[in-house]
Amino acid sequence: MGGYRDPDSHDFAGGAANNDGSRRQRTINRTIFREMTRTELENGPLSWLRRRTLVRFGIRLGIDPFEARLIVRAVEYECGHAPRAAMDESDSPISTEFIADARTDPDDRIGQWMAGIAVVIALSIGLGFIFGQ
Repeated sequence: MGGYRDPDSHDFAGGAANNDGSRRQRTINRTIFREMTRTELENGPLSWLRRRTLVRFGIRLGIDPFEARLIVRAVEYECGHAPRAAMDESDSPISTEFIADARTDPDDRIGQWMAGIAVVIALSIGLGFIFGQ
């Protein structure tokens, strides 16, 4: 979004002389945006269209697009509507039965390496017979 200009930059109209007032206004705008997002979440989780509309409104309030998306995600997390990637492992419904344990016995790791090497050797011998003729 190329139209965003940082109000703290000194080339912005008002410069550093109006810094305290602009900071106060930005804080007020962030608070309004946060509460508006919280109100939107009362209707349930945000769709991508509602989220994009909120971010665009945040940009109109003078909030950086990245910061607007961050505020939306933070409020979603606070309200319990966080996406799966943001949840703790204990909350995740993903089963770990197929994930190898990193704390295996070192002797067992050597056995796994040997089995892998045996498969590679068997494949190379088989391919040698197929393409060697």
